[in-house]
Amino acid sequence: RKDNVYDKSKIQHAITKEKIEFNRESPDQEPELVILDEIIFAGISFYFDLKSNMDLSPQWDVLSKNCSLLSDRIIPERFYQMQYWFEDQDQGSIFFFLAAEVNSIKNIPVQFTSKIIPKQNYLKFIHKGLANKIGHTYRYIYEKWLPDSEYKLPYLYNFEFYGKDNKGPYNEDSITEIYIPVKVKT
Repeated sequence: RKDNVYDKSKIQHAITKEKIEFNRESPDQEPELVILDEIIFAGISFYFDLKSNMDLSPQWDVLSKNCSLLSDRIIPERFYQMQYWFEDQDQGSIFFFLAAEVNSIKNIPVQFTSKIIPKQNYLKFIHKGLANKIGHTYRYIYEKWLPDSEYKLPYLYNFEFYGKDNKGPYNEDSITEIYIPVKVKT
């Protein structure tokens, strides 16, 4: 301590109710490495304060009510939720993008934003349960699984896919696929 040198890994953090819940609800799972081709999203983007206790239902309602305006959307609809951030961004906030998959960026109404996600390697994790508990899965991924893995993040985003096994945000049997872009550490 005299030399102001210490090993951060040996510091014990306080045990809190949140930490106990995180450890109890962490999904001890191995992800699947998948390659996804280019995906084109069209949807609505917004900045979100993670400290707020709001859910994203109002934003999802806007997208759902107006999805029919996306004439080139894939049918049946394929819905996604993307999170992205800048490296120097405040850790208490994040950008969200709620979207439907489309065939092209042509004829997208001005109210929508489009994003083209390139072909990429992803780690596919599964979250089972309520949408408001998905933070435990993300913490497991970013705080436990990724740091000890052979992978690193080439891009600062991830996304969720709500497929046929997703029964809605309030159903405990709901399955959400989480995709984290990765490349092997060198």
